[in-house]
Amino acid sequence: MSKLVSRILLAIFMLPLATVVYMLAAIAIEESMGYPHENGMFIGAGIVTWGFVAGYWLLLWGKSIAWTPRRIWLTVAAAGALLLLALGATTLAYGTSRTEGEITVCFSSILAPLWWLIFTVFIWRESAAERTMRIKRAGGSAIACPNCGYNLTGLAESRCPECGSRFTLDELLAAQPAAMTAEID
Repeated sequence: MSKLVSRILLAIFMLPLATVVYMLAAIAIEESMGYPHENGMFIGAGIVTWGFVAGYWLLLWGKSIAWTPRRIWLTVAAAGALLLLALGATTLAYGTSRTEGEITVCFSSILAPLWWLIFTVFIWRESAAERTMRIKRAGGSAIACPNCGYNLTGLAESRCPECGSRFTLDELLAAQPAAMTAEID
């Protein structure tokens, strides 16, 4: 099994594990605070779960990310914005009925870490230039047109903009054995 496949499988298991962490944290906080403080329980369980999700996600993918100052800033900004949205929803919930307030606090404590995951997928996605450099560092070369040699790395379709030749993905990969093995690693 390649590293990429194992990371993907571990990423799939993260949300069920986060659910268990949320429930265990909620039970522990409820036991320590007592029953009348549901909002505190949801907020505390959400904070513990967000810490778990962020740590798990960073451990899983952190070494494979080219940490530029812009990526770091966007990651922190996304976390801060979602934290403010969750706190805003919690603040608004205190003005509503008890049941509606509890539901709002519960959902905001669950949804903030999930939205952070979605944002980081887009923030951490490698650019075409980063992908080319990664493949070159792994000993491969950029994906080139089999007819004219034009660099096709990062293109959305399998048509060469230089010579106009069209290829299936299988044909392109068959002509690029070094790039294929570098991509899988």
